[in-house]
Amino acid sequence: MENGTQLLSKDAILAADDILTETVYVPEWKGSVIVCGLTGAAKDAYDKSIVEVKGNKRTVNLDHVRAKLLVRTLVNEQRQPLFLESDIIRLGTKSAAVLDRLCAIAQRLSGMRAEDAEELKKTSETTQNADSDSALPSA
Repeated sequence: MENGTQLLSKDAILAADDILTETVYVPEWKGSVIVCGLTGAAKDAYDKSIVEVKGNKRTVNLDHVRAKLLVRTLVNEQRQPLFLESDIIRLGTKSAAVLDRLCAIAQRLSGMRAEDAEELKKTSETTQNADSDSALPSA
């Protein structure tokens, strides 16, 4: 084995606690929140919530994009979500500066890169340019 490491079994992989969390003080809210990285399934659900596919058209819907991510990544001490999908619009009414800071942490903990968002946008633009009836939502 390279580096003296041992091969992992399926059970060892599934038992590994590999989801990162970070407690963050939010001065505007006068308290702290726990930001949790996304699981693979939660990242897929998040991606699906911002990419709309209609026929062969794929568009990126940036409506409430920050709140959609934070609903999936703000958790309590037991790692249970603080918010429900039905809270997205209300959460989106909070300070953009706070939401941006927390989203940056959620993205880092989830291994999300700025290039990923750009790739989604490019793919959407390429698909839409083939059909002039569609327009990419403005950022």
